[in-house]
Amino acid sequence: MLSEVTGSQARRILRELRANSGQIELAAWVSFDGFVLASVSDAEVNADRIGAMCASLLALSRRAAKEVDVGDLKQVILGGSRGVMLLVEAGPGRALTLSAESGANLGRVLLEARQKALQLAALADQ
Repeated sequence: MLSEVTGSQARRILRELRANSGQIELAAWVSFDGFVLASVSDAEVNADRIGAMCASLLALSRRAAKEVDVGDLKQVILGGSRGVMLLVEAGPGRALTLSAESGANLGRVLLEARQKALQLAALADQ
């Protein structure tokens, strides 16, 4: 798992992501096997359940990407009637997961998520 310092740095990155876009409700850094490495949220969300669901989504999405030969999975976007959920690769075997309200500017959210995913990936390399 993460050291206390790395976990603190990851939470800082996630808080910055949420602060930059008031439309992001949940931000979490999860491993592909379902462990939540760091998370921030205002909502009453069970982080362990989110981690497990993300692991399932990532496994299925990676298999689908391989099946249709589009290369390595980089991101998954789920759209719902009340918002979007985004998973972006953020280090080997890890993803940045976030949810945003329905009125969110998806292009801006994607751009910010990719930038923060790179910062999280750098933490994974430490």
